[in-house]
Amino acid sequence: MKKSKKVYRFALYGLSSSGKTCLLAALAMPRYPHALGYSCIWRALEVAMPKHHVGKPNHYLMKLGRNKEWMTQAIENLSSLQLPAPNPSNDEQFTFEYDFTASTHQTFRVELTDYSGELINPKISRDRLAKDMRKKMSDMDGIVVLAEAPFRDKWQHFQNEKDCDDHSYTDLYPLRQAFSLLRCENQTCAALDVPIALVLTKWDRYSDIDYLTPATEQRKLEEFMKASHPPPHKGLEDVLRYSVTEGNFKVFPVSALGACECISVEEGKIERPKQVNPLNAFGLEDAFIWIAQQRDAIDLQNYQEQSNSLVFPRCKETGLDLLNRFPKASKEAKQIKTLLQVCQKAKRSRILYTVLGLIVFWLIAETTFDLKSYQQHVVAFNNEDTTHQQLEQAEKWLTSYIAAPYYRHMISHAFLS
Repeated sequence: MKKSKKVYRFALYGLSSSGKTCLLAALAMPRYPHALGYSCIWRALEVAMPKHHVGKPNHYLMKLGRNKEWMTQAIENLSSLQLPAPNPSNDEQFTFEYDFTASTHQTFRVELTDYSGELINPKISRDRLAKDMRKKMSDMDGIVVLAEAPFRDKWQHFQNEKDCDDHSYTDLYPLRQAFSLLRCENQTCAALDVPIALVLTKWDRYSDIDYLTPATEQRKLEEFMKASHPPPHKGLEDVLRYSVTEGNFKVFPVSALGACECISVEEGKIERPKQVNPLNAFGLEDAFIWIAQQRDAIDLQNYQEQSNSLVFPRCKETGLDLLNRFPKASKEAKQIKTLLQVCQKAKRSRILYTVLGLIVFWLIAETTFDLKSYQQHVVAFNNEDTTHQQLEQAEKWLTSYIAAPYYRHMISHAFLS
C-alpha cells in the first residue's frame, strides 16, 4: 500500500514591503547550497482541466492557474534583476506547494497560503479579524510572520519617507496590533498549540552574513532583539511568543535574495539583488523546516497522551500517519511503534473483556432461567392439581438439564446439585 504523504498547511502573514513576494519566488529559484544541507523546490502543479470538466468553470483549477502564472512571472522578473509585482491584496489568497528537505533525511511537503491581505482589508472588523485569525491558526499546521530588517547603521533613525532607508515602529505596529487581538479572542485566553516563526527578512541589510555559520547570524539576531534601545520587532516578538504554548515560537534571520543594492527608478529607490541564478540566499528554508518539525513533535506528544483513550482504528490510523513522517531508525519512529503495540494490546484486551463480559452475561442469564424453571417444576411435582401435560414438561426440562454438556448450567449446578 502506498504511504500517505502529509501536507503541512502554513499560513503566511506580513505587511506590504515585508518581502513576501521575493521570498515566495526565491523558494522556487536556483540558490547556492545551504550550509546545513537544507533545500527546497517549488511544486509547479499541472493545471490541465479534466476531460469531464471541459466547458465547465472550475474555480479551484482557475486559482491554481493564476497562482502558477504569478509565480512564473515573479521568477522571470527576479532573473532579469527586476522587482516582481506584489501579490494582489484582494480576497483571493495565493497558495503554493513546496518540498522542503532537512538534513534529518525528512522531506516536508508544505502548502503555503498568503493571508496578508486580510490584515489590511478595511472591510474586516477587528472582532472578525481576530476570530478569523484564531481559526486559521487552529486549522493550520504552522504560521509564518514576516517583518523586514532595518539597515544596520540607520535602524535607530526613524524616517517617514518611503525609500530604501525607511524602517519605523509604525511599519510593524499594524502587524503587532493584529496578532494582539488573538490573546483574548476567546473567554479563556488560552495560548494556541501551534508553531509560529517570526522571519526577519532582508537580513543582509543589517548583517554582513556569515553563510557558513548560521549560528553566528542567530546570535546577531538575539543581540539585535536585546539591544538597549529595543527595535520595533521586539514588541511583535513578545506578542507572538506569548500567544502560543511554550517552545512553539522562534525568530529567524533570512535573506531571500542575498546582498542587494539600492537603485533609483521612477517610483523612487528600490532594492534589487546583486546576483541571481543562483541567488545567494541565507536561511530561506530554516523557518519552514523548524515549523514542520515542531508540528510533528506536537502531534507526537498528543498521540502519546491520547493513545490509551483512542479506539483501535483511530489509534492505528494516527500512529501510521505519524510513523510515515519520521526516518525509520529515529527515536520518534521507535516511540510510535511502541505506542502502536500498546494500541494493539489494548485492542486485544478490549476484545477479551468483551468476550468475558458476554460469557458472564450468558452464565447469569442461564442461571437465572434455570433457577426460575426449577422452582416452577418443583411446584408442579408437589402439586396434586398438576396436569399430566405440566408433569411431562417438568420431566422433559429435568431430563435436558441432566443430559446437557458440561459447559452448560455451570453455576446452577452448584445450587441444584
